[in-house]
Amino acid sequence: MWISTCYKHNTNIDWAQKDDCVYYVGVDPAWFLADNELTFINNMKMKISVIFGVTQMSLGIFMKAFNSVHFRKPLDFLFEFIPQIILLSALFGWMNLLIIVKWLTPWTTITSEKAPGIITIMIQMFLSFGKVDKDKDQAIIFNASTQQLISIILLVTALICMPLMLCGKKIQ
Repeated sequence: MWISTCYKHNTNIDWAQKDDCVYYVGVDPAWFLADNELTFINNMKMKISVIFGVTQMSLGIFMKAFNSVHFRKPLDFLFEFIPQIILLSALFGWMNLLIIVKWLTPWTTITSEKAPGIITIMIQMFLSFGKVDKDKDQAIIFNASTQQLISIILLVTALICMPLMLCGKKIQ
């Protein structure tokens, strides 16, 4: 059984990891013994899906750029590719960065509180103009004021890109 190769039975605790056990890719097998296995695995799969989805959309936008260069359509490049890639990076690239930084941060050693929610941060980016609650220490990147400034800059950038993308080619 796969658990027996990485875990041994201990008298004080149910399972302990062997010293020579290394898992290179995937989930620590200990999660399959946990009570909250389903919650953790579904949460991880959702975040990985978002990262893969944004990557795939970025590749599609770059293919559009290559097509506009190949077919010599500079207006498509200027008013479609550039605003679309900036918009995608400003909103969903920011969310992907938050996901990755949150994964790589050991939250139990930093604060006694739970890690901030990425969905909450993204909603506050739109509804509260990037406001980060300083009392609850809801910052993932740097500190609350820096994260709020980054959110505001990215939101304004995205708002500027929308009319360029929608109306830019109509002006020609």
